[in-house]
Order: sequence, then C-alpha cells, then structure tokens
Amino acid sequence: MFTIALVNQKGGVGKSTTAVNLSAGLARLGKRVLLIDLDPQAHATLAMGLQPRQLNASVYTLLSGAHRARQVIRPAGENLWIIPSTIDLAGGEAELASRPDPHFILKRAMEEIGPDDFDFAIVDSPPQLGFLNVNSLAWVREVFIPVQCEFYALHGLALLMNTIDRIRVQLNPALQVSAVIPCQVNPRRALTRDVLAELERHFPGRVMKTRIRVSVRLAEAPGHGQTIFAYAPESNGAIDYAALANEIIALPPPAPWIGSSPVVAAPIEAAPAPALPSSEAPAAEPAAEPEPVIAAPEPQPEPEPTPVIETPVEAAPEPEPKPEPVYVTPAPEPEPEPQSVEVAFANVSALAPEPEPEPAPVPVAKETPLITEPGSFAHKLAMAGLKPIVIAKKSPRTDGMEETKPGASGGLTKALLGKLFGRGKE
Repeated sequence: MFTIALVNQKGGVGKSTTAVNLSAGLARLGKRVLLIDLDPQAHATLAMGLQPRQLNASVYTLLSGAHRARQVIRPAGENLWIIPSTIDLAGGEAELASRPDPHFILKRAMEEIGPDDFDFAIVDSPPQLGFLNVNSLAWVREVFIPVQCEFYALHGLALLMNTIDRIRVQLNPALQVSAVIPCQVNPRRALTRDVLAELERHFPGRVMKTRIRVSVRLAEAPGHGQTIFAYAPESNGAIDYAALANEIIALPPPAPWIGSSPVVAAPIEAAPAPALPSSEAPAAEPAAEPEPVIAAPEPQPEPEPTPVIETPVEAAPEPEPKPEPVYVTPAPEPEPEPQSVEVAFANVSALAPEPEPEPAPVPVAKETPLITEPGSFAHKLAMAGLKPIVIAKKSPRTDGMEETKPGASGGLTKALLGKLFGRGKE
C-alpha cells in the first residue's frame, strides 16, 4: 500500500484539490484508494459531498480513541473511501499533543488497516507544520509536495525540506520526497517557466511531468460536492489529474522506497530479536523507532568540532597589537576655557554689527533765482557764456542821499552794459 502525504506549509497551493482529484483519478483506474482528511478546515470532506457538522465519527474521534479506523471509514464513490474531518480536530490538537508519544498517534490508529486493504492511502495535511503534519509524516512513506508556480511557494520549500529531514532522522527513516506536483500552471507566463526550472534543479527526477493548469472548473467543483471528473469530465482539470494519476501509477512500487535507507533499516529488525524472544511483536515496533534517533546522529558530529576548535586557537595572537600608544595621544587636546557670563556677552556684543555712521549732511547751496526765462537779461548773459556780476547793496546812507540799486538805469551799471554790448558811454 502506498502511503502518501500531500504537504506544503503554504496555503492555497492546491493540496486539498490535488488530494481529492488525485484520489478520484486513481479510483477511476481501478485502484482502491483511502483518502484521510487531516485538515481541520475539512475541505476534502466538503469536496466529497459530506457535511462535517452532521458527522459523529471522524478523524478526531479516531485519534482520540473513541472510534477505530474501520468505524470512521465512509464510502465516497467506486473504489474510493474517506476518513472525514471536522472542526473538532482544531480544538483537540492540544489535547492530543499531551498524550505519551504524540507523534505516533495516527500510526497506532491506522495499525488496524492492513497493507492489502487499499492500494493507496492519501493524507490531506493542514497548511502549517504542526502536530497533525508531524503525525502524518511519521506514518507515511512518501511525500508529495504540491507547488504553486510563484516565488512565495519556492520560499517555503527550504523550511519544509528541513522538517522532513528531521522527521526522517528521528521518527521515520523510510520517509522521502517522491514527487513535486506543479499546480496552477500558466504556461504563457515567464515566471512559471523560471519556477519550473528551479524545481528541476533542486528536485532532479522528482518533478512530475504533468502540469496542473489553471482551471475555473477546479475551483467550482468543491462547491457542488463533486470531484472534477464528476463535475466537468472534459475540462482541463480533469485531463490533467487523469494524466497525473497515470504518472503516479508508473512510479516504482513502495518496496524499493523502504529500502532507500538500508543502514537504518538493518538494526531495526536484528536488534530486538535476540534481546526479547518471548515478546517479539510488541517489542519490535517501539524499540525500532527510537534506535535510529540515537545511533544515527551521534557518530557524525564528533569528528567535526575537533578541527574547528584547533584552527581559531592558533590564530589567537592576532589581537595582541591592540594596546598601541596611538590611542593615548589624543588626550592633550586643548579644551576651551569656560568663559564668564560677562565675557560671553561681551563677545556676543563684539560680534554684533557696528552701527553705520550717519551720512554727513550735504551742504545745500543757497537757492538762486532761476534765470531761464527767455529774453531776459540773465538769459542773454548765460547764452554769451558770462556770469552776472552782482554788486552788493550799499548800506543805507546816513547823509540823507539815496543809494543806487543794482540793475537800475544809470551809473556804473549802465557803463558796464555799454562795454559788454559794444556801446559807448553817452
């Protein structure tokens, strides 16, 4: 029986869609398929036409011990069965985690199912890497990773692979990543081609050749409680998942996959036999699982720390030249002497701009009468380039005779005018 877990810590990449339609595609090829809905959102249960609120037996009652595995399995179609999920699984996760050996609760619950009861057992895991995901990875042998062809889907693969490696070492030595399923592929986008190239580089030979293309019918089918083959059998989604089912069947059988870790598998069967011959069956399973956890990781890290410690000890004398006198010299830097308040104000006043001297008063010449009247005597003098001769007025005489005013006819003024204009004194 193939035990497969569809795991990806990122939501919305197509885990539930792939779990439902891949199970239906394998059932159409005549394979007996058991779908286990381990997601508290119960998307796979709704896609199969079941109502979670109306279910009394579910995967939560299976893990809590209220029901056995065969009591919770319900038929979902021809060659197809389902263990449904309810919202109770979200609240019961903390309760189940407090039990002894909480990582093997699903494994112990599924011991009632024999390897010949089903051809495939497919687990739809929740999007977060928590208690439920660890339980599914501790039981299954193959991991299928649905990947959306976007950057964020690639970003979370490193953490997912780290978790898978830790579970392989500590809980499940036969666990391995067997297939990477590209979902929601748009072949016309350059980003899709780049993501597919990166997947081929990191998972060589494990990227499925079938590409699940973007299809509206795939998003509509769960709302009608049907698989893509019942809702739209001629759509691209039905064609792609039918091709993926054929590709999964062509994979090698699970026997070689279990033997992929022969170093760990050999001591699991040989060690308990000579120690407890009377109780082989009960002692074999619990003793086999913790042994590889102790034996595998211990001898590997021992040789690594010895060379790492020796090299830094030899390179230790490098910090000796630290006490250099160069760092002591900057002490004598002159510090400004504190100034008193008066000096500070004096400096501030000294920096203040000096008041500009007031401009000296420009001496204003005494007003002189305008002599620009054309035809006047003063105008004629100005035209001839001569200056008028002003004769000071005589002080009043005391002898009773009248003084002569400048410009009056007769006397000296008349004589001067005669000389200037070429007239003689008559």
